[in-house]
Order: sequence, then C-alpha cells, then structure tokens
Amino acid sequence: MRFFIEKAGARSAYADARHDARQLMRGPPAPRRRLAALFALVAISISACGARACGGGAAPPAPAAAPEIRFVGRFDHGDGGSRFAWSGSTIEARFVAKSIAMRLRAAPLEPHAVVVDEKPVLLHEKTTTYTVRVDDRPPVAIQVSHERASYELATGLDDGKPHDIAISRDAEAFAGVHEFLGLDLPPGGVFLPPRSRARRVEIVGDSISCGYGVLGADARCPFTYETERASLAYPALAGRALDADVTTLCWSGRGVLRNYDGSTEETMPVLFERTIPTPPGVPWAFRAPAPDAVIVALGTNDFAGGKGEPLDVPAFEATYVRFAARIREVYRDAWIFVATSPMLGPGVARASLDRVVARRAEAGDRRITLLELEHQGSRVGCDAHPNAEMHRILARQVEQALRAKLGP
Repeated sequence: MRFFIEKAGARSAYADARHDARQLMRGPPAPRRRLAALFALVAISISACGARACGGGAAPPAPAAAPEIRFVGRFDHGDGGSRFAWSGSTIEARFVAKSIAMRLRAAPLEPHAVVVDEKPVLLHEKTTTYTVRVDDRPPVAIQVSHERASYELATGLDDGKPHDIAISRDAEAFAGVHEFLGLDLPPGGVFLPPRSRARRVEIVGDSISCGYGVLGADARCPFTYETERASLAYPALAGRALDADVTTLCWSGRGVLRNYDGSTEETMPVLFERTIPTPPGVPWAFRAPAPDAVIVALGTNDFAGGKGEPLDVPAFEATYVRFAARIREVYRDAWIFVATSPMLGPGVARASLDRVVARRAEAGDRRITLLELEHQGSRVGCDAHPNAEMHRILARQVEQALRAKLGP
C-alpha cells in the first residue's frame, strides 16, 4: 500500500460491470427545469389513480426524511436534511413520473494534499462523483460540487409505470460531509413505498473497499476522485448480486492498530463507532435492524505501512481480537468474516488473521470465519490497487462466502 490520505441480480452485477465502467465516464442528461413532486398528496394520488399519476400543479417536494425515501448506509437525519460521508452511501426511492431531480448540499472541495510514494501531491479536483441507477438502465455518473444545489437524475421516463432509483456516493469520507435535501418530481408525479431487501451486509475496510484507483489504467496513476468509484468496488458488486443492502465503512490508509503513515489515532475500530467519520464525528447508535454479516477487510496498512517501522504483530492481533469482540457486542447474531488482503503477498498476515479467528472462537464466538481473498497479481489500477477486473473477482468470492453462510 503506497499511499496515505492526509486530509481529513447476480448476472447484472458481473456481466454488466465492464459496461458500467464505460457508462460511468459519461455525463448526466442536460439540466432542465426542476419541478416539485406532489408529495403532500401521495396517498390520495395512489388510491385514486393506481400506478399512474393523476396530474395537477406543483406541490412541496419530498423532504430528505420522507418515508418514501430509503437510506442505505449511515446517515445523520436532521430537521433540514440528512448528512452523510461514508463511501457507497445510497439514497433510494420508487416513483411514477417522467423525470426526477435531487437536491444536495456538497462540501467545498478545495485543493488538498495527498501523499504518494512519500511525496506530497496537491489535488485540484472540484467535483466528486455519484452513480445513479434507474431501473435496468445503464448507470450514469453525475459530478457534484458545492456550487450547485440541484441535479437532474433521469428524464424521458415512462410515466405509466413505477421506477426505482438509487443514488450512491462514490468518493471517500475525506471528500467532506454532504447533505441530502430531497427529491423533486414534475407535476403529476408521485412517490410510492420504497422497495426493501431481506439481506443486510456491513463491510469495514480501507482503500480497497472504497474502490481507490479502480478506474486507473495501471499502477502509475496517483489517487484522484475521478478514478475512485465505490459503485464499481467489490462491496457494491456483491451487494447487487445478492440483492442485499450494503453499508461500507472505509477510509484509505487506515488500519487496525496503526495507519499507513504509522499513526495510531483515528484507526478503523475508532471510526466504526461513528455515523459521520470525520472528527469530531457523530456517534452511531447501532439500532436494529442489524446486518446479517460483517466483513472486516483490514490489515493492509498495518503490515505494509509504518514508514519502515516493523509492525508489533502481537499488538495487532490483540487489537483485532478486541475489535471483533466489539462487533459481536453490537451485532449479536451476525456472521463475521475476517478477510485477507488482495494487495499483500501470498501468506502475508494470513497467520495473524488465523490466530484472530481462533482466539475469538476460543472465547465462544461460533459465527466468525476467515475469508481468503485472491491475490490481485497484475490486475491493478492506480497506486497498485485492485482494478475493475480484480474487484469483479473479489465480489464473486464475497458473494459465494456470504451465500455459504446466509443461504442461497
């Protein structure tokens, strides 16, 4: 691992992933006038008109916390909107209308420094990416910035049938806290009860789980928001294959005992406790429903980082065991998967992770297991992180492991 950030259905999941990567480099439809949905009359409209909208004038839009809007991930719901920062945080809705727009307040994205190969690099990007999926249409990437407040998500839809939309954040938490303010439909549009899923998975990881460099051509490119895409990383791909809600908690350069730069503050066991991971952080309440499985994909930065200082392996294992115990405390019935790193050489850290699993089993945990992920080899993107092909391989492995424990 050569970096540390200073600031701050099954077929479609895999067969379409390569096509998705091309589609995501395209822009959204041209902006046009946004009109509010008839949110206040949803119940009346549905009962009187069935699936079709009745028509009529503009009404107040669907606010951020409306029951017709579904959130996948960790969100801090307030009076004005819903704040979030973790990669892959997703907003979903079902509606009947010809178009739909989103209101979002993004954090200013000023130039900021990252460290690549122990050299500072100043990033001048002004936007980050969200991936929008509507029904079975190809995914579309939209660029968001603090300079805009509203975004057209889809147009030209059939207003005679329901549509499902999912809007996912692709950038990591250090890109800043964003606030979702609501969805807008044109006159006559209505929101319907959102679709739910039976399975829930939580993934705790580092840059690999965030999709760092997934769109990079090779290992020579540095970190950029343009080449990072959570929607093309293995957590999102596996979630779509399993039709599961996936919450991803990841941050580049973070570890269990120590981070890539050797620091021991703000490690992933600390950030795991937060709704908003950036300091001072908003605590997460761990309310039901709990995930059916938790995949912990950490250790790359502990073993590969440290600025040349050797890792205290016994301390790493003890810290990992405590973290696994904490996960069991808050998620009593979940399967816990301790995953190896596709970036570390074969066998590196494997013995330590085996001992972590064994110690938890000795303590009486019968729902913890090792998940051995394939080594990436030459299938790499920016900074030698897994590329899109490798993420598809990882997703298949994760899907198979989850089905083995949770059922087909």
